[in-house]
Amino acid sequence: MLSVVLLASIFLITSNCRKENIPEEDEMTLPVIAISSGASHSLALTTDGTLWAWGHNENGQVGDGSWLNRHKPVKIGSEFKKISSYDHFSLAIKEDGTLWTWGANRYGELCNGEVDVDINTPTQIGTDFNEIALGWSFALGIKNDGTLWAWGRNDNGQLGDGTSTDKLSPVQVGSDFIAISAGLGFALGLKKDGSVWSWGNNEQGQLGDSTFISKNTPTLFGSGYSAIATGWRHSLLLRKDGTLWACGDNYAGQLGDGTNEDKNYPVLVGADFSYINANYYQSFGIKNDGTLWAWGANSWYQLGYPYDPEREEQIVNIGTEYSMVSSGATHGIGLKRDGTVWSWGNNKYGQLGINSWAEEIDHPVQIKPN
Repeated sequence: MLSVVLLASIFLITSNCRKENIPEEDEMTLPVIAISSGASHSLALTTDGTLWAWGHNENGQVGDGSWLNRHKPVKIGSEFKKISSYDHFSLAIKEDGTLWTWGANRYGELCNGEVDVDINTPTQIGTDFNEIALGWSFALGIKNDGTLWAWGRNDNGQLGDGTSTDKLSPVQVGSDFIAISAGLGFALGLKKDGSVWSWGNNEQGQLGDSTFISKNTPTLFGSGYSAIATGWRHSLLLRKDGTLWACGDNYAGQLGDGTNEDKNYPVLVGADFSYINANYYQSFGIKNDGTLWAWGANSWYQLGYPYDPEREEQIVNIGTEYSMVSSGATHGIGLKRDGTVWSWGNNKYGQLGINSWAEEIDHPVQIKPN
């Protein structure tokens, strides 16, 4: 395990951070290739590597240099290839592998050597990254060599370094990882061999190891998987055969097994899935035919259809031709195969990006240039 002292020499921190120059506001006219939702803000990446953001901006999580909420996409920067957002902060990777961060910084999740100092523009904090994932006030990153690094809040062992001490600089957790996902005090990691590892809070069985015992180091979950996703306290897992499995908190039916009972082991949800996403108390899956399915909490129409108590535990088809979906606290956004972005749910902070402060929308609507 490398020490924090040695790692500090690798990462650019407060004294020499570079900040992204914020271009003038423009319109998101090119096709979108990636999306990500925080609690009440969203990010989108267009084909030319331009990063766009909108929604709640109290902590600078939109990244446009202001603290103002935005109800339509604003241009943040260029030459990006990966994006991730959660709660009230955001991270992105540029084409050259540099890692950039902005937004809330309660526990050192911005990895800039400080605490309780929010940042409202993208700031470089590291190099050589290929994948990122954010949880509640902590972050994970995979470097090009497959090594997994973590920083930020660690009260539940969610950083996976064997301690419960917060980290202001990255610590190495493991190797051979290709994908990661994080929730409220826990995380999942997918290795090259298809094995899934889990660590952190396990009070609802979200680690999937048939116990309710929390872990502060990665523990083998199972093998034969191709994708992972995490909600507030639940986990979704996609096997290589297209079957979808879930475990953890299930009070709103977010596991999709037709019950409201927590599960500390994976239960089968369905088949023929190619993409999965979860956040807070809702879950989404895209099937091989491009149909988008949703289940779990829907009090704010965050599932993309009108609220109906009798359908709380059902998996509902809300659209076709989708390739990606991302869920916030009470809203969702979806990317269609033609590169258009659609949004639904709560819009209190402009998080739907539709150039309107309409309070709620109970079905997907397209985010269009204005």
